[in-house]
Formats: sequence, structure tokens, C-alpha cells
Amino acid sequence: MRPVRRGGGRRGTRSGAVRAHHRQRHDARRGSARGGGGVPGRGTRFAAARRDFRRGRRHEGGTGGGERRRAAHGGFAGGGRPDRAGAGCVAGERLPGRGRADVRVPARRSARRVEPVVGGEPGDGVVGGAVVIGLFAIDAEQRKLAVELSAMLGRDTVVADGAVHQAVHRMWTKMGAAVLLMPTGAAVRTIAPMLVQDESSPAVVCVTEGFVVVLAGGSSGGANALADRVAEVLGLTMVQSSGSDNTGDTVLEQLVDRLDATVDGDLAECAAAMLDGEPIRLLNPMGFELPPMPDNVGQTNGARWTIVIDDRLGQPVPDGGEMLRIVPRTLVVGLGASKGVSGDEVTSVLSMLEWDFGLDLRAVRAFASIDLKAREEGVLQALEDWNFWHGQGSVGEDPPTLLTYPAEILSTVDVPNPSPVVERETGTASVAEAAALFAAGEMAEGRTVELVVPKAKSENVTVAAARIKPQ
Repeated sequence: MRPVRRGGGRRGTRSGAVRAHHRQRHDARRGSARGGGGVPGRGTRFAAARRDFRRGRRHEGGTGGGERRRAAHGGFAGGGRPDRAGAGCVAGERLPGRGRADVRVPARRSARRVEPVVGGEPGDGVVGGAVVIGLFAIDAEQRKLAVELSAMLGRDTVVADGAVHQAVHRMWTKMGAAVLLMPTGAAVRTIAPMLVQDESSPAVVCVTEGFVVVLAGGSSGGANALADRVAEVLGLTMVQSSGSDNTGDTVLEQLVDRLDATVDGDLAECAAAMLDGEPIRLLNPMGFELPPMPDNVGQTNGARWTIVIDDRLGQPVPDGGEMLRIVPRTLVVGLGASKGVSGDEVTSVLSMLEWDFGLDLRAVRAFASIDLKAREEGVLQALEDWNFWHGQGSVGEDPPTLLTYPAEILSTVDVPNPSPVVERETGTASVAEAAALFAAGEMAEGRTVELVVPKAKSENVTVAAARIKPQ
């Protein structure tokens, strides 16, 4: 799968921009749900949901003693101990059972045979030029269906033995496609830790309740073709998930990427519930543009899951339910400070954005100031601390940047609270408000910008915030 890039607005850093040095880059963009608000320094924003959903670690197994024998017959060269070569079997081999009689794979029925999917490179889940397809069943009944499906699809299929979760992990890097015979939610939870952002992950489809659902791989990974084939031979209905087509992302992943957002809550669990057809309540009070959503997502009352899209705090966690907060990065914070200001004072004033104005600090896309403050130690220290607690810093991304502008540019921005004193000292009547508005305008890409926090100040620090409004 290929990575989906974020919105380009925040990449528009001027050549003279200064990035605040942060002491630690977080390894994720998500955090634990805080419900109605948060306290600076207390939220642990570790993004297990999305990282697990898209960048999970692969689990590789050893090479079993029966590898050469199985590969010679077109089977899966799976891992495991020589005495437990249960990764898969081919026609005529015996499937080892646990506490039940062994099951023998029936002979292939040529009249209903479907030609194997062709493609891939040698060693990449391919045997004899055809993609190896792993079949995984959650119970004995589904296993019988998997054996039947294997006979119909052809020689390059493998019916895995043992617990599904371990079998999928063991075979993940050695197969080109996977068919999971189980409920969609269970299938999503099984594959979520192993999905990565490259094209080496197998195509994945799920057979459940009369449907064949594409989970990952889409048209580019061959999952759509595989799902159509499975649906045809089993007489089921194919469901091509718009969220998984091409990129392997769910609808929620696409939504997060489109909004350049952070996530507070269990993204994988909510995505599984959505794919399972559970009613999902969606609250979008600011009117952000959304991708097409499934029919089970809307203004449903009494749903177990509620999704809130907002850059402000204050939405309570529903009673007896789960909440997923999606926080679009819409805010640009302007800063002004006296020479020699302490980092603690800057941090204290920044906290007013949350405490006094109800903004979610994870919605900050960038900081902005006058170029005179590009090397102000107290400002840089405060932003370093801020990025440690609230910054993004997931893999491949930078935390919010400090953008600086000369007085000649800032003096051209209309602001509600100009200051003659500031103008005499810096050459512009506004620093915080003007910097926030100008930087937000550069990132807006034609969208409207509004000042949501007029300048607030302490003895030595001023702060203001501008919002890039939804389209």
C-alpha cells in the first residue's frame, strides 16, 4: 500500500522559517480520549490506533521442515517447527486438527476451477508465477467452506491450520492475498497490526454473512478481483469498500488524512464497528467537508460509537458509549514576546488557549512571530516543551513549525488591536494577531481565515490564534 500524504498547507514554510527544536518526537499522532477537555501536560497522546492500523510490525516465522515439499506442490512455504507444518496443505494432504479428526482436502473440481491470480515477483508470495492465497477460518463450519473454496480457486491456495490470529501473522509476508472467513470486525482486528504503508502487504478480503468484503489491497493490490472471484464461486455478493480501494485505508483513515487531523480514541475499533454495519453517530458542528460515508453513519441516537469532528473542546463522552474525537489541524498561533522572556511565561500564556478559549491544542498547525524572535531562547524553549506534550511528530512528519516574518510584511495586515508602543519598538503595530492571520492565510489555499482568539497577554507575552475555516 502506498502512504496517503497529508494536506500540503503546512508544508508552505517560508525559506526563512525556523523550526523549534523539540526534545522528543512522539511516535504517534493519537492520544487517549479526554472527553470534555484536558489539562496541559497530562494528556498522553500516543497514537496506537492509527499506527497499529497502518504501520504495524510484521511477524515473521521460521522455515518449517516441510517447506520444500509444500512449495514443490504449489503450497505455502510456511514457517513453524518441522513437526508442526500446519501453515497449509495442498490437495491430498491431511490437515492436522486439534481435538478433532483430521480433514483431508478434497480433490480439485476442474469443472468449477478458477484460474489463480497471476502477478508479483519471485519470493513475494508467489509460487510458479501465481499469487499464493491464504485461507483462514474462524471455526469448524467456516473451515469446511475454506476447504471447498480452496478446491475451487486452484492449486495456489493454502488452508491455514490453528488459531487464525497466529496463522495470519505467520503467513503474512509469504502470501500475496488472504481470504478471512469470519465477521468483518474480527478480520479488521486481526490484520490491523500488520498493515504497512508499502506495496508488500497482501490483498485482504473477508467472507461473512453472505458477502465478500474488500478490506485491503483495492484495485491496485488485486483484492477487488479476488473478491469478485470468491463471490462468484461461492454464490455470494461482493462489497467493494470505498475506503479500502487503492490505498488500503478505511473511510475513517481517509477522513483523518483529508482533514490533516489527530485522533483521540480507538480508531481501529471504531473502523471495525463501521465496517460491521453498526450505527455510528457523527457530529460535525463546524461543517468540515467529508468523504462519502457509509449508510450506517449519521445522526443516529443511541449508537455505541460517536465520532466528533471539532478543533474545540467541550463535547462530553456519551453515556454508556465510546467516542472518537477527530481534531483537524486548523489553528495558527501568533506569538509576541519581550526580549529575555522566560519559557515558563510563554508556556503559561499558551495554556490560555485551552483554559480560557476552549481550543484543542492538538489542532495547532503552526506558530508564527516576527523575525526578531526567531532566536528568542524563551520562545524556543516553550515551543520545545509544547511539542513534547501536544505536538504531532508521527513517523515522517514534523511538529508544528515556528514561522517568522519581517515587520514590513506584518505591518500590512489589518488587525483589531494595533499597538503604537509595539509599532515604535518593532516597526509593526501588531505581532501576535498579524503573524497568526498572515501565516494562516498562506496555508489556507483559498479558504477563509478568521481570528478566533484576539491577542491575550501577560506582562511579557502576547498570544493570538487564527483558524483556517472549513471549505
